[in-house]
Amino acid sequence: MISAQDVKEFFVGAEKSETPVASFGGAALAKRKVANVQTGIDLFVPKYDTTKGAGRETLYHIIVISVMSVFKSPKHTADDVVQFSVPRKYADFERLQERLSTEFSAMVFPPLPSRRLYCTEDDLEDRLVTFDSMMRVVA
Repeated sequence: MISAQDVKEFFVGAEKSETPVASFGGAALAKRKVANVQTGIDLFVPKYDTTKGAGRETLYHIIVISVMSVFKSPKHTADDVVQFSVPRKYADFERLQERLSTEFSAMVFPPLPSRRLYCTEDDLEDRLVTFDSMMRVVA
């Protein structure tokens, strides 16, 4: 089973992460229960944003809904369900899959779409579906 620390590193921002980190003090109380009661965390990738211009980059927004204390600030109670969003780049998912595939070789993770210099909207949608599936496996 994937540890809480492994999950937290991905969302807090391990040393190698290229994208912003989450601030759990700003985690909002969720209006729903966690569906995955075994792990205490639900993960979804419902959308992405692409910046315009020459330095174009795409960030995929992961929604985290959890009862895990590792994601709570001191203001939260043990029963609180918190929710926050974390933006991540393709490279972050690539590193996560590589690490998980190494540590959990018996698990099968969805293959990542190939890297491209320029992605069409169809490519970005394909990545979104793949990253969402990956996060559901992780949760």
